[in-house]
Amino acid sequence: MPLLTLESRGLIFAYEDSGAPANSTTYTTVFLVHPPWFNARIFRPLFPYAAKHNLRFIAPHAREYCGSSPYTEDELEQCHSSSPADQDAIICSTALDLARFIAQSILCGDLPPPCERNGVKSGGIGLFGWSGGCAQILSLLANITTMDEALSTLLERYLGTVILHDCPSMCYGIPEPTTMYHPFRDPSLSNEQREAHMMTFIVSYYEPIKDLASVTPMSLKQRRAMAEISTKLLPQEVEEIACPDVARRFGLDLLEWQVYAETPAERFSTLKEHGRR
Repeated sequence: MPLLTLESRGLIFAYEDSGAPANSTTYTTVFLVHPPWFNARIFRPLFPYAAKHNLRFIAPHAREYCGSSPYTEDELEQCHSSSPADQDAIICSTALDLARFIAQSILCGDLPPPCERNGVKSGGIGLFGWSGGCAQILSLLANITTMDEALSTLLERYLGTVILHDCPSMCYGIPEPTTMYHPFRDPSLSNEQREAHMMTFIVSYYEPIKDLASVTPMSLKQRRAMAEISTKLLPQEVEEIACPDVARRFGLDLLEWQVYAETPAERFSTLKEHGRR
C-alpha cells in the first residue's frame, strides 16, 4: 500500500490509488473520503471503472486507519471533549491535513491541472465524500481562508468539483429528526448490538421512493430493506473494509450535529467572497 508523509507535519497517510489512466495527460483526479465506520478500501470496487472515464481515484486512509499515523493522546482528548473550542480545533486540524495531503499529491504526483479543449473540461481534481466523510470536506471548504496562501491558491486552481454523497444532516449542524431510526439512538440495544446493527443499517438496499414530493421522516422510517449488501460479502471482506473499533476509539464523537452547529458562520460568508475572486 502506498504511503505519503506530510512534509509540514511528519504524519504518514496510507492511501488507495487506482493509478493514472494509460497514455492520458488530461485525466481528472478524484479524492475519495471515507466515513468513520469504514476505511478507504470501501472504494476499491470503483477503481476498475476509473480509466475508461479518464479518472484517477485516490482514497486516503484517515488517521488511525490501515497504517496512517495515529492521533496523539492530546488530539484524542480533543475528539472526546465537550468543549466547542477543542472540537473546533480537531476538526480544523483534520481538514487542514486532508488539504495538505491533496496538495502534496498534486505536486509530488504531477497531477494534471485543469484544462479545456473543444469545450470539454478535464484535469484538475474533485472531492468526493461519502456519509460521515463529507464532514472533512465541508470543514476543508469552511477553513480554506485560514490556510496559508500557497495552499489555498493551489486548491483554488485545481479544485473543480465537490460531491457530497449521502451526507448526514449532522454535517450541516442540523439534528436528525427524532422520528428517524438510528441504531446508536436505540435504548433497547447494547453497545455490541448497536455496532452489529450499524453495518446492516448503513449498507442495506431500500425500497425506491416513487414520489419525492411525499417524503416525510415517517415514510422513510417505514421503508423496508430490500437486501443487505453485508450478506453478499464474505466475513473476511467485511473485516477488510469495516473498522468499528477505530470508529469507537475516536470517530463517533465527531458525528454529533452539535459539533458542526458551532462552526462560525462568518467562515462560510468569507468563503463565498473568496470564491468570487
